[in-house]
Amino acid sequence: MPVTTNSSEPLEKISKVYRDGFTKLWLRKNITTSEDEEGNTVYSAEEVTLNIEGDVDISDVSDEQFEDWWNKAIEVEPTINEIVSNLQKITTNFVPVVAAFPSILMRADLSDKEAVQYKALYPEYSDLMGQTVKQGWIIAHEGELYRCGQPTLVISETYVPGATDTESLFSHIRIDEEGYEYWKEWDGITGLYEVDDIVRDPYDEQLYICISPNCTYGPPHSTPTFWEIYNG
Repeated sequence: MPVTTNSSEPLEKISKVYRDGFTKLWLRKNITTSEDEEGNTVYSAEEVTLNIEGDVDISDVSDEQFEDWWNKAIEVEPTINEIVSNLQKITTNFVPVVAAFPSILMRADLSDKEAVQYKALYPEYSDLMGQTVKQGWIIAHEGELYRCGQPTLVISETYVPGATDTESLFSHIRIDEEGYEYWKEWDGITGLYEVDDIVRDPYDEQLYICISPNCTYGPPHSTPTFWEIYNG
């Protein structure tokens, strides 16, 4: 679903990062400018992201192509998301219902931070053999959560979440106890950060704030041009 993004830098209608055989697109609508309390210009837009195999050319994208990408990016299952949203409002019912039907949680459009709240309830990779998962869906393996990075992917023993060379298929979700994401190298799904994003460096355990748009550089402690220590 579209989210509202804010930046101190001008926002483009389309931007991308290509790495390891995949292009991650940022698609934006209704780009506006305003001023914050200190008089600084703030750029805002509705934004969605989409992963596409190959190096996608965005130099001359037609309105029709943009809309096609946008629609693919927001393809979620409204019924599933509505169920989860309603159940979350009734916390006494949420856990037992999802525990009985774990595919509801796997297919729900939850953020990483929301997903880790229900870590133990996600379906296990080993129980999904032969089943098809879609981009953005989350599964569990050996106590960790992974987000699917492909439009469709059949679960098999060939590609195991967390194994070497599967980073573009399954992105490892890591959130610390304070709710901060652990910095990760761009894997074709996640690992690209915007200005003011805060992450924990897995090497020195410090918090850092991003000071560069579309940033794939890191780890933060070793790239001070792009990251600063965050003191809260």
